[in-house]
Amino acid sequence: MALGWLLAAGFLRAEAPMDLNSPFVQTVLIQERNGEITEKAVQKGKLNGAVLELEKEEGGLLVLPRTQVVALLPRLPHAGAAYLQSDVQRALKILEEAQNKFPQRPEVAANTIAQWRELGSAKTEHDQVRSAALDEWLKRSSRISSETPPEQLDNMNKEGVIS
Repeated sequence: MALGWLLAAGFLRAEAPMDLNSPFVQTVLIQERNGEITEKAVQKGKLNGAVLELEKEEGGLLVLPRTQVVALLPRLPHAGAAYLQSDVQRALKILEEAQNKFPQRPEVAANTIAQWRELGSAKTEHDQVRSAALDEWLKRSSRISSETPPEQLDNMNKEGVIS
């Protein structure tokens, strides 16, 4: 049961944990048949049976047997990237766990982890917009009571105050 929830949440476990729903570009480490590790830049992905389908950064789909994927390591976001503070926290957790397994990787270097921590310590613009929208919704929905006429409820529903 817990494994099904974990997979449904978009997390997988290989050599290091992976987040298939990350908004960040990630480095996928692939174990080739000759034993060498290769890497590619990917974005979101999904597990389809024993196969991982990953969106390549340059476009297209990278389809790999699940057993070939060693790790999926988030990269620092580019300027203007859209993400939430919770996305940064998930990425940081993955990278911290991967530090011991892949100490030579630039994604887990001490200065990179420090930059991730700095990103995770402040609310992002998207967090602020989301928080403001929630505050506005709460303020507007507080006008609802058991005495609110049905016509007003209909209007509020059309405005998106209630759903």
